[in-house]
Amino acid sequence: MPSIAPSIYIPSPSSKRTYQVECEEPPSNPFYHTKFQKALSGAMSCITDMNKVLSSTSLHQEAGSTVHSLQQQAVDLGRQELPSLRIVGMIGDSAVGKSSLINSLLDKPNLAKSSGNGAACTYTVTEYLYHDSDKFTIQVQYFDRDELEHQFKDLLSAYRNIKDPHDNLEPGQQNEQDLQENKEALLHKANLARQTFEAVFTRHLKEDPEALSREEFNTTIEKMMLWVRELLPESEDEETFATVQECADRLVILTSGAGNSFSSSQTGMRWPLIKSMKVYLRAVILSKGLVLADVPGLRDSNLVRARITEQYIRQCDQIFAVLPIERAIDDKSLDNIFKLAQDANLCKVDIVCTKSEQVNPTEAAPERPEHKEAIEVLRKEMESIRVRVNEVAEAIRERKTLNVRHEDLRKDEGYRELVMEHHELKESMTSKEHELFRLLVEIRNTAVIAKLSAKHRKPESEKFPEVFCVSNYLYKDNRSETGPVDLAAIRLSGIPHLRRYCIGIIAESHYRISRQLIDHELPAFLGSVELWVNSGGGNVTLEQQGIREILPKIGECLLKVRNYLTFEDEEILVNAISHVMLGKFKETIADRMTSSATKWSKYAEEANKPWNIWSPASYSAFCRNHGNHSTSAVGYHNWNKEAMACLKEDMEVVWKFFVMDLEEALLKLTANIKKLLDHMHFLAEPRRGNGAFLVRSRNSVMWGLCNSLRHRRDIVLDGIEESREDFLSEMATLKVNTLGSLQTAFVGECMKKTYDEANSIHGPGCTKKKRALITGRFGSERLFVDMRKACRADFARLAEKLQDDMWSVLQDQIAYIERDLNGLRESLAEMDSERDPGFRDKVQRAMVDTEEKIAEAQQLIREAEEEMKARAP
Repeated sequence: MPSIAPSIYIPSPSSKRTYQVECEEPPSNPFYHTKFQKALSGAMSCITDMNKVLSSTSLHQEAGSTVHSLQQQAVDLGRQELPSLRIVGMIGDSAVGKSSLINSLLDKPNLAKSSGNGAACTYTVTEYLYHDSDKFTIQVQYFDRDELEHQFKDLLSAYRNIKDPHDNLEPGQQNEQDLQENKEALLHKANLARQTFEAVFTRHLKEDPEALSREEFNTTIEKMMLWVRELLPESEDEETFATVQECADRLVILTSGAGNSFSSSQTGMRWPLIKSMKVYLRAVILSKGLVLADVPGLRDSNLVRARITEQYIRQCDQIFAVLPIERAIDDKSLDNIFKLAQDANLCKVDIVCTKSEQVNPTEAAPERPEHKEAIEVLRKEMESIRVRVNEVAEAIRERKTLNVRHEDLRKDEGYRELVMEHHELKESMTSKEHELFRLLVEIRNTAVIAKLSAKHRKPESEKFPEVFCVSNYLYKDNRSETGPVDLAAIRLSGIPHLRRYCIGIIAESHYRISRQLIDHELPAFLGSVELWVNSGGGNVTLEQQGIREILPKIGECLLKVRNYLTFEDEEILVNAISHVMLGKFKETIADRMTSSATKWSKYAEEANKPWNIWSPASYSAFCRNHGNHSTSAVGYHNWNKEAMACLKEDMEVVWKFFVMDLEEALLKLTANIKKLLDHMHFLAEPRRGNGAFLVRSRNSVMWGLCNSLRHRRDIVLDGIEESREDFLSEMATLKVNTLGSLQTAFVGECMKKTYDEANSIHGPGCTKKKRALITGRFGSERLFVDMRKACRADFARLAEKLQDDMWSVLQDQIAYIERDLNGLRESLAEMDSERDPGFRDKVQRAMVDTEEKIAEAQQLIREAEEEMKARAP
């Protein structure tokens, strides 16, 4: 995770002709404004300087002393990290240009390579992460044995049906098209199973080609699990490479089986055993905590991998659907991605259209009249130039005929003028061709962006997806590490614009936490330093009475704040918030799910009846796809969704009011904590006997305490608000898991074993048995009991996490407040600041200087924000 540090983007001087990604225009966010970066740089320097001053005395080595605590806080502030990683998932089918897109964004040509044909290839998530090294590191995570056994069972079942996949279908009236679709799907999966087994168990199948078809099913699975032991490493693989090419070659081996995937290629290949991979490298786009992920498409017939893909997509902070621009408007895969986003309640899904350079200047027909006119003007100019080129070329040939000898041509001034004009005309034609190409690309990009934005607009929020049209070819072809580059072509590629947008995804969180540091955490720290300085300067004697009066009262407030999160006996650590929330969950959600289980199971059983009259081919196809499929005969259906419709309808309103109740409880808790913290701040305000506030001296001990308490209150409230927002976001995910129909939702997880068992049934009467199994599970109250238990377990985890997060925020600030109060108690006796007056004066000078610099930084931030607002459209 990156530490807080300035991120200056320096524009490249016009004299430089080489291209530097570091010099691209930064995102449109205050964090990257030069004034904000200057403010952040100044703030980090202040922390370093204060740490040096506080470390310049032996007092900082005395554990338990105030100086020791302040110096440690300065160290912690300097080491403070930026928010956790933000994952950007690039999802798309094979051959859409996704690998090239990732290479372009990373600015690493040929790092990720496409499999080409997409057959027998690892459909796995590959993450690209930052590390501060020129080398490349690959980490490989393999499936565990349970996951592999499940896959082997699914694949072996398909493998054994390869000869005649319809032998197990019951006779009767069948839809011929349905039968053909089912046959093709079975053959496709059987072929993938065969290719996978041949790749993994190379040696065993060469020695015994019938090893996977001769013995009983479970015996064969046990045999494969023994074979796989010799392939799986004992721990995660990690390899480091010096060059892009070495890393790229290894990735090809790991992801497609090309070459030797490990030392003994005759034994078998590991690629089908890989669950996910991480590639660590140095790249500008990754340097601030962004993770680029190459995510497989949603059409994987391997259900284990499809489930992993779905789960990973739900964890991404941002999704880019990647597809070629030519088929972007009507692409079914794009519709599937947005459908998944809707079902999973994903907030941010945008679109990247690749291959934008593939335009035909002679066939392009823009829709808008002004575009047609501009193109027509260009074409007429080009035709005029072409005519003149031919005329000049003919004149040159005539001159050559008249002046056969070379020396005569050199003396012919008219000839030289014609040659020069011909050269200039050629350059002009090239320029016009480039201009026409650029215009056609931009016109189509604009049209595609408008159509996709309108098509995939969210009606409820009026939000449009961002659409990017890019050309990896233009970027790669015009990008040079050392030589001159065509900046216009690079801009036309759209890659710098998309890279800027990606970096901006994490910029907002960087801005927020950096602003928190400068506005609250540093001033709160300086308030504590100031309190320590002033308590040793003589003012403490004058303010003794006030200090003695407020210390017990503030201590009582602190105890009350603690008790809002834990009971007084801290050894028990009873989570009060978690306890209250679980009580509300039982009353609202759990009791309703318990009382409605009978109703829902009857509805789900009724929902099965239309499916049970389908042909065996259709029913079998839906079983293989865990109920989420489409055929020509019956169209699209999602069994889980249809069976859970009654549950969803009943629980929508219940869930809404449950979340509102939780929000109200959290807001009340926050208000009470704020009230106590406000009261502490109020108590520290010096007053006259009549209660009127005194004008506070700059050197007043009470003034320093007030200042510190104010900032610590703001830090606590900001931290609690962030914890609350995270909790509500997780609650939205829990709602999808409880009421949704995804394979990774609770109904999908609870039905998984039943679908797998149904798919293992073959032979005469198999469809009848499958129907009984599926209908029986959907019609069982046990299904809804299992879903309720899963929901409660997840909610308990979320409530406990919220408790821990809120307590962590409070605990840190309470500790700092208690340190300051202890310092004041010590000030009534002998203080460490009085033991070394020279050091105290040194700290005071540094503190005053730091306060001035922080004030300057805060002013710079305000100016940066005002300028950003003025620039906004």
